[in-house]
Amino acid sequence: MNSAAAIAAPREPELADEWGQTNGNTKFGCPHSAASSASVFRTLGSRSVSSSLRLSLSLSLPVLLLVLLTACSPSKTPEPPKPAAPTAAPVATNAPPAAQALFDRTTKEFHLPSAEASGARRKELLAQAAAGYEQLLREHPTHTNLCAQALRSLANIRATEGRLDEAIALHASVAQRFSAEEWEVLQAWKSAGDLLADAQRAAEAAPFYRQIIERFDRTNAAPVVQIIVRSARKRLAAPRRPGARPIRAPGI
Repeated sequence: MNSAAAIAAPREPELADEWGQTNGNTKFGCPHSAASSASVFRTLGSRSVSSSLRLSLSLSLPVLLLVLLTACSPSKTPEPPKPAAPTAAPVATNAPPAAQALFDRTTKEFHLPSAEASGARRKELLAQAAAGYEQLLREHPTHTNLCAQALRSLANIRATEGRLDEAIALHASVAQRFSAEEWEVLQAWKSAGDLLADAQRAAEAAPFYRQIIERFDRTNAAPVVQIIVRSARKRLAAPRRPGARPIRAPGI
């Protein structure tokens, strides 16, 4: 054995000699000496250890970081389950199916046909229409738009029947009971004022016209509203005429 190889690699002389004798000359026909064989083993061993170390570090470093982060992060107390949101109460509309069906049936089957009927049939249709509107007001009082229409239509029936004071009271009650329904209030005040003016009761009609002007005389009002306001002004300015005029039946 080469003395230099023995000094340089004291831990692997037998391995080096065996490799040189078996593989260097006989099996592979390689002319390496024992010293060169030991050198090769040292190089291969160091490279293998270095590669294994690098691989081990590359694999273990992310795991180590994950463990450290998990250990250092503050523990979170699990949040209690949130209670379910309360179910919102159903919002009533102004036109539920039952109320709308009752209003439509009363108008189409009784009130409108009464305008073309006469005699006993006319009275019967008006009575049926009045009963339908009164039923709607009684059974669906919270549905303001339909109720305001029904109340105004009931007032028109009373005017058609010649029951003037009752018609005026019903028209006036539209604003008292359903003030937010502006179109119905406007129509009711106009009908009340016109009925009284046509009956030569101008002093009683004037308050209705003044209310129309005070509440609805707006620059941004719809054209139809502006027309009604102008009509109210003309009615207030018109002089009284002698003689009573027959009460005309207002529209539905």
